[in-house]
Amino acid sequence: MPRYVMDALLLLGIGIAMLLLLATCSQAGVAKDSGPDGVMTHPKTTSPYHWWSYACCNEKDCRPAKEGEVEETKEGYKVTLPDGTFTIVHWKDTRLKRKPVDNPYAYDGLHHICLFKSAYGESLWHLRCLYPALGAY
Repeated sequence: MPRYVMDALLLLGIGIAMLLLLATCSQAGVAKDSGPDGVMTHPKTTSPYHWWSYACCNEKDCRPAKEGEVEETKEGYKVTLPDGTFTIVHWKDTRLKRKPVDNPYAYDGLHHICLFKSAYGESLWHLRCLYPALGAY
């Protein structure tokens, strides 16, 4: 067999191996780290609430809303914050998020909220994201 044919087969084999490796790595990343739209989720936790998006939440500021904390209104949702103030999340507000369709834990019938306190010593609470209960959005 001529040398150039052997070289071509070697390069072809290396190319195929690299493509397979790349496909395997990218599939592993999707399965572990992202939801249906590439939204980052929490792969390291065993909590049923590991579907919260990294863009919105981290493991310390998201939780299921307490009863009465979230109320649906004609403008959107009224969210009562821990300091007694409230915020309105309008229907087209970017803080309003959809739950992932491929995670059964997301459909627990509860609203989920992601809150944080203001920096610089203020005691004001802010809503980062709201995941409405099933069927609400």
